[in-house]
Amino acid sequence: MPASIKNIGLMLVFFVIISSTSSCVIKNADTPKEEQLVFTINPDPGNAIIAALSRIYDFNINITSAMPPRGVYVTVKAIQELNNEIAYNYTGIASTSNYTTDVDVLKQGVVYYVVVEVVSIQTSSNYATKTFRIARK
Repeated sequence: MPASIKNIGLMLVFFVIISSTSSCVIKNADTPKEEQLVFTINPDPGNAIIAALSRIYDFNINITSAMPPRGVYVTVKAIQELNNEIAYNYTGIASTSNYTTDVDVLKQGVVYYVVVEVVSIQTSSNYATKTFRIARK
């Protein structure tokens, strides 16, 4: 095989390797890093058991970090403290920093753990979780 054909073949292989490597770098550069999600709950549940006045307890989730470009999933679960049974499970989508939700299954005399999780739609590893306890009077 003549040397010029070998050189052309080597140059072609080198070009393919460089092209595929540079395309990976460009793809990574196109995906901006999201700010770690941070949120508050209003009213602030604090550390005490919240005393709900009815079977429905409304609250706001305020995302204080930068909102991911595609928004977030907001999941609210109410778990009975006595038997760990999930009594309520809701997932919604938020595209603004203020999201109103509720827990609407509260029975008198039952204490619940409420787990609130906010997860980026684009980057599932970007999430934040808060918990509080609640009981209906």
